[in-house]
Amino acid sequence: MAMVEQEKDGLEKYDWFPLKFIDSDDQNDIALFQIENPDKTLLKPLKLGDSEEIEVGDESYFIGFPYAAQLINDNFGVTLIVNKTVISSIKRDGVNQKHPRNWFIIDAISNPGNSGCPLLDLGKGEVIGIMTIAFRTKSKVQPNLDIREPMHIAGAKPINLAKNLLS
Repeated sequence: MAMVEQEKDGLEKYDWFPLKFIDSDDQNDIALFQIENPDKTLLKPLKLGDSEEIEVGDESYFIGFPYAAQLINDNFGVTLIVNKTVISSIKRDGVNQKHPRNWFIIDAISNPGNSGCPLLDLGKGEVIGIMTIAFRTKSKVQPNLDIREPMHIAGAKPINLAKNLLS
C-alpha cells in the first residue's frame, strides 16, 4: 500500500501496488522487494546509511502501518504511525568485534504491521535498519486470556545486511 495523493486539507489517499521479489537472505530474515509502478505513488527514495556508524544511545524513528487491516476494518482507515526510539543494544554475529552487527535492540513498542518498515536516523536523513521483531510476553494480569502485553523492547536488522542484497 502506498500514498497516491495528499490533499491540502490533509486527506490522504492510498492504493495497493504489486511487489516484485528481488532477493532474500534467509539467515538474516531479510527479503528485498521492488514496488511496481512507483511513479504512480508519492513515494520518494530514502538514502541508506551505514549501520556500522550507529551507537548505543542514538535516537531513531520508525514508521509503519501497525494493525493496518484491523484499523481499516474498524473504520479508522489507513493510519501511518511514527515512533521515536533509542538504540538500546547492538548485537553482533559472534563475539569477535569484527563480525557484522546483526541486531539493533531498541526501546520502543513495535506492533504487527511495523515489520519491514524503516528505522531512520533523522539527523542524517538515512535508513539505518529494518524493523523485524516485537518481544511480547503472556499477560500476567489475566493469564487465562490469550492476550499479549507489549514490551518496550523491539528489534531491527541493521541496514548493511540488506545492502548486501542490492548488488
